[in-house]
Amino acid sequence: MAGCVIVDPKGCLLLLHRRGLDRWEIPGGKVEVLNHETPVSAAVREGAEELGEIVFTERYLGQAAFNNLDGKDYEYHYFLTKIANNNVPMVSELKEFDDLQYMARDRLYALKAKNQLSVFTLHILEQEWLEELARIPEQA
Repeated sequence: MAGCVIVDPKGCLLLLHRRGLDRWEIPGGKVEVLNHETPVSAAVREGAEELGEIVFTERYLGQAAFNNLDGKDYEYHYFLTKIANNNVPMVSELKEFDDLQYMARDRLYALKAKNQLSVFTLHILEQEWLEELARIPEQA
């Protein structure tokens, strides 16, 4: 699996709300191995499908192995991702998601306390990537 870590200039993380589960997650999904897809191309494809905008990866952040709610083991690859032309994303997979928001760290930790973040998104908080990414200046 591969996901897009999209952070705005204020250091807020873009999350999608999964319809019917009351769970927030980063854009991303399965790598289509049968189509010889790589994790980076899966992140770009999934980001574009879920946000309705062209996205591009800036750099690889890392990977982690998880046992998800479905009881399956997953290897997840994280990519720092930008939306092309600074366009405004929207929910484009309405059967899967019903909202998207940029969230500050305090809101993310409040959702964590309520068990409303996906396991894949929790890893971002555990790695303190948001703190690191907030210190990276925006490029002109």
